[in-house]
Amino acid sequence: MSESNILSGKLINTIGRFCASRERCEKEVIDKLNKLGVYDSNTLEQIINHLKEEGFVDNKRFARAFCIDKFRFNKWGRIKIVNMLKQYTLESDIINYGLSCIDESEYIETIRSIIEKYTLIIKQKETDNFVINNKVINYLLNKGFEYEIVRNIIRTSYDK
Repeated sequence: MSESNILSGKLINTIGRFCASRERCEKEVIDKLNKLGVYDSNTLEQIINHLKEEGFVDNKRFARAFCIDKFRFNKWGRIKIVNMLKQYTLESDIINYGLSCIDESEYIETIRSIIEKYTLIIKQKETDNFVINNKVINYLLNKGFEYEIVRNIIRTSYDK
């Protein structure tokens, strides 16, 4: 398959629509192309380069959008976000860039908000503050928030 056939054919239109639907990283595009029957590394490289040139694929932009969306909408912490981004085989500097786009004060405020809401839920069944705090901490750790940050917020604001 020649480059002109690859870049002007139905395949590039299909993959272009795929990329236009939301931010995509290179791995997602390669996986999609593999599903469409494209396995040749030269062909994959040509298509990826074309999509990059046209602005359809940008790993940095993908990491930024992924981090912000998973934090704001799913209320995920940085640890869970990093673990998920590693599945996309992104370089650590790109992952770090995405994480740096999360506003630190919004991050802390989100943790506080989750602590308040989840504490109210746990207090309906539990009265021991030690048990309550441990359950809240475990909940936040499962969401990917850092232990030290969570513990410090609980210690300074909620331990009584």
